[in-house]
Amino acid sequence: MRRLLVLISGFCLTVTVPCFVAGNPVIVTDWPREYLEVYTFEEEPAELPSYVCEHALLAPGSPPAYENVPLPCYAPKLPWSIAYVPIHVAHLGSPENPEGGGYLGVRYGILVSGEPVTFSAANACPGFVMGPSVAGPPTAMLFLSTLECYDWQFHAGYACWMNNSTLTGATYFSIVANADAGDYRVQDCNGVWDEATAIGHGAQWGGTQMITCAVAGPTAVELTTWGKVKAIYR
Repeated sequence: MRRLLVLISGFCLTVTVPCFVAGNPVIVTDWPREYLEVYTFEEEPAELPSYVCEHALLAPGSPPAYENVPLPCYAPKLPWSIAYVPIHVAHLGSPENPEGGGYLGVRYGILVSGEPVTFSAANACPGFVMGPSVAGPPTAMLFLSTLECYDWQFHAGYACWMNNSTLTGATYFSIVANADAGDYRVQDCNGVWDEATAIGHGAQWGGTQMITCAVAGPTAVELTTWGKVKAIYR
């Protein structure tokens, strides 16, 4: 029996097959991942643009067409401008998957490097709230769902920085461990924090683009159709 268990464990580690790690069903080496996006504005918008918190979909009944569309992880920097940096959670199973799928929450920290900018605020997206924090944002970011389990099209929250100068060089936003928890994790639909959460990429604001952006819909199992997304709200 012991030998059989060792063989099964080795099979999961060497062959690309579905395995389960504390919640989200994942493909080996394809754990749930956290990414950053960045959107820039000349002045703070009167209303939050919907795309900061939710990727636009095609017409109802059509699946998302994101297989070859990069995430917006780079934006040019203008003098005296503002950047919104949302968290993008991907490589998830469907929220309808009984083993967990989707996500209910996310925790992480953000490290800023390169040309200095000023942190101004962090906000939850619709359907989420900011969790309690000792260190505070942006080093300890925690967002939790108030409604249902969400798929990768929906962001949990975002942080804001201001460029209080005429400089337009590169500023880099990197995902690091949450200063309070000491890790970066995704909470699946069963309320379990995935132990194998990985970092995808950060974001770059200004300068010559040096960052490579992943496709917008990376997923471990299958893309959720628009019909499934609508079902979340029923």
